Amino acid sequence: MLIPKVENRIRQYLELLERNKYESLLALDIEYFKTRETFRLPPDKVSWTAVSLPFPYGEEWTCYWWRTSFALPQKAAGRAVFLEAKPRADTLVFIDGLPCGALNPVHEKILLDKSGEAGRRYTVHMESYAGHKYPGEHPSKPDRVILTLGLQIPDYPNLFESASLIAKNEAIYGLYYDALVLFDLAISLDEHSLRRARILRGLYDAFASLRFEARMPELENQAATAAKAVAPLLAARNGDSAPAVHLVGHAHIDHAWLWPIAETERKAARTFATMARYAAEFPEFVFIQSQSAQLEIVEREYPAVFAAVKTAYAAGQWEPNGGMWVEADCNLPAGESFVRQFLVGKAATRRMLGYEGDTLWLPDVFGYSAALPQILKGCEIEYFVTSKINWNDTTRFPYDSFVWRGIDGSGIKTHFITMRTDGYNGAVSPSRLLEAWRHVQHKEVQESVISSIGEGDGGGGTKRSDLECARRLADLEGAPKAGWRKASVALGEIFARAEDLPEWKGELYLELLDGLHDADPYVHVDRSS
Repeated sequence: MLIPKVENRIRQYLELLERNKYESLLALDIEYFKTRETFRLPPDKVSWTAVSLPFPYGEEWTCYWWRTSFALPQKAAGRAVFLEAKPRADTLVFIDGLPCGALNPVHEKILLDKSGEAGRRYTVHMESYAGHKYPGEHPSKPDRVILTLGLQIPDYPNLFESASLIAKNEAIYGLYYDALVLFDLAISLDEHSLRRARILRGLYDAFASLRFEARMPELENQAATAAKAVAPLLAARNGDSAPAVHLVGHAHIDHAWLWPIAETERKAARTFATMARYAAEFPEFVFIQSQSAQLEIVEREYPAVFAAVKTAYAAGQWEPNGGMWVEADCNLPAGESFVRQFLVGKAATRRMLGYEGDTLWLPDVFGYSAALPQILKGCEIEYFVTSKINWNDTTRFPYDSFVWRGIDGSGIKTHFITMRTDGYNGAVSPSRLLEAWRHVQHKEVQESVISSIGEGDGGGGTKRSDLECARRLADLEGAPKAGWRKASVALGEIFARAEDLPEWKGELYLELLDGLHDADPYVHVDRSS
């Protein structure tokens, strides 16, 4: 029999595992300098000042550079070694002079080496944008400092909390994600589900081998024993009628929003470096990069990042498929402007990567003109993907996968991202997969759905936890089948297997944010003149 508070007890064990996934190896010594100039590589002719962490810092429109050098200690030998740093800002990381990934409050670790070599020396530079003040979304709100899109403070200083080397405890790490996925699945299933009961019982029994007072390496050995007990729960497979959720790695970057273009350039470099590094580490991972304007920036300003992107593209893991040069507003522009977006955008991806896009990927645009299907057909775009119409405040749009017909009768295969909790900034977990599928309105029409996965709006992208959870959700009884797919491939599967596709004629109107485009009087005057 299960104890009445079995779920709380399992959560306590998960917290124990999470705290011990990594072992701290070495606190790092940090130096810094600050500048309003943008450097594309670590600067060499500047004066560095040593600091003690935690270190208060910050100044508007300023980049802070951090530097540390170290040798891997003996305890790192043969283990996966990570840099963990918490400057509480969007930060580009250079390892031995090359841009290799990013840190922010969502991505706090970056892999240095899958198998550390004791004595191996590294020099790491980090560039953190310190943010700027902005007035908020309403006149009654005071100014705040925006550090990252998800982190704001009332005023400076910000705080660089810590920087250290850590190593993965393999058994604890693996058991944590095994149990996390299973537990999230169990509590998402009906309380009368046999699968739910078996998972809860299995986790509770397996965790009995763990001791809260255990230390390393004892806890690592206990975790290895528990993982063997959990394995049969992970091995249970779905039947033939299980739906699928196609995972698409994603990082929406607003080209111009709450930051200057200089920061957009840095956001693109940080995001693309991180996603290309994940592509090298996780060969199943696929990332969609939808705005060729941002890839052109990286090609021009960060050639080492662009080289990593090309490597991921050659491996079939980078999909530069969005159609437009930037993800454009679709209410105000004239038809010629739309056509130029596709002409310039598709020409850019052909030149840089030899790729021809077939999808208009616009997750974050506030409504769509009825002229678009005709323009898309003329620009050889086959599919259209968005999520924004799900934001309607009055009427739920009646379809999720359908043919959208424009003014002249042209039809475009259209798919809505159905996730509500995270929208187009999705995460991977059984509960999220189940939510994406439950929101499909016509399950007799389609048997799968796309979920875009990653921190977005200000970039960032897919998280390590998403990649680990996805590996355990390829075919896990009780959850939709999940796997990384190119958007184009996923859309091909969705529509090839769809039956009796509904049609929608005319504008796709967003019932929200009315008056958005003329809230600024200067925009109103420009459009009226």
